[in-house]
Amino acid sequence: MLGTAPHKINSPIKKQSTPSDALSWPRGELLSELGSSTSVTKKLDSLLQKTIKENQDVFAIVVANDSTMLAEHYQKGVNKDTRLLGWSMTKTIGYALFGILTKNQQIDITQDQLLPKWENDSRKNISLNNLLQMISGLEWVEDYSKLYNATRILYLDNDFSLRAIQSKSVEVPRSKMVLFLWYFQYSVKNHAHYF
Repeated sequence: MLGTAPHKINSPIKKQSTPSDALSWPRGELLSELGSSTSVTKKLDSLLQKTIKENQDVFAIVVANDSTMLAEHYQKGVNKDTRLLGWSMTKTIGYALFGILTKNQQIDITQDQLLPKWENDSRKNISLNNLLQMISGLEWVEDYSKLYNATRILYLDNDFSLRAIQSKSVEVPRSKMVLFLWYFQYSVKNHAHYF
């Protein structure tokens, strides 16, 4: 279950004035008619149906091209509104969306002072970019073998965002160079059994 109570955030996102049901997908709910009669889309539709049927661990597949949804299929009991864990896929899509918002000047990822709760301590210097790059300096232990941050969020917390909001700052936000070292350490630790 995702967060139950919204938290006040000093949002760097500029509000959209058009309701989502009046915008074309992916910015809204309107779907294009493109592809409903093409042979490529029919073949794609057939392939997705077969993939979902033969792979019970695949819950949803959506195929899009140039802002046009070409096909979507779901396991029984799953639909477009079902919340699913996407792990690193979610991060990748999120980063792409932040890139689009940044390019369109709808967000400033360098903005800091994101939360009123952080205004009176060193967390006020954490920018959205620091959070996106996982170099915020917030206390975090990525260990799935014991009860640490990641496992608490996955199995015990009802409010995912609250865990991050309440995290202590253990160091100043880092630069991009350190991100590579974190990634290397993370990869070695989690893939050491291959060596």
